Amino acid sequence: MAKISILSAIIFLVVSLIVVDARRLINTGGLNVGGDRNTGGVNVDGFDNTGGLNVVADRNTGGVNVVSADNTGGVNGLGFGNTGGVNVNGFGNTGGVNALSNGNTGGVNVLSNGNTGGVNALSNGNTGGVNALSNGNTGGVNALSNGNTGGVNALSNGNTGGVNVLGNGNTGGVNVLGNGNTGDVNVLSDNKNGGVHVLGLP
Repeated sequence: MAKISILSAIIFLVVSLIVVDARRLINTGGLNVGGDRNTGGVNVDGFDNTGGLNVVADRNTGGVNVVSADNTGGVNGLGFGNTGGVNVNGFGNTGGVNALSNGNTGGVNVLSNGNTGGVNALSNGNTGGVNALSNGNTGGVNALSNGNTGGVNALSNGNTGGVNVLGNGNTGGVNVLGNGNTGDVNVLSDNKNGGVHVLGLP
């Protein structure tokens, strides 16, 4: 009985050491849970990992990260310094579909700056259309926007296209309180090249 008890104790000790070793902080390799300073991917609650698919992890090299920073890859949540698209609350991303994001390269951004692509809200320096409260855009359908290239602008300047309201320097027709337009149907406007002017010089 004593020998069996000693053998059981030895087995328990070995199994305990294996479990502790599996969760130690300084792992070299991937597929770690609750570990830090890992070298490899698929990590949970891990830091300084090299590889992708990390959860609550920092300084990873790879994509699909959640609550992560300094990742290299896309599909990140609350991540910073990512290289890739589909980011939420992320900065310095390279790719589109970003929310509350800056320095992105791609479209469909919300509260974003320095994006390259369209469909932006409260955004500056975008290249593409359908922007709201945006400046420096290249494309149409802009509101409270300046320097746009395209039509259907409101409270906009320097646009190239028609249907502008309170806009200057437009190229196109149907302008209201706009100057320097080229097109028809202008109201309270000057320097027009076209017809149907109201309170404007012929």
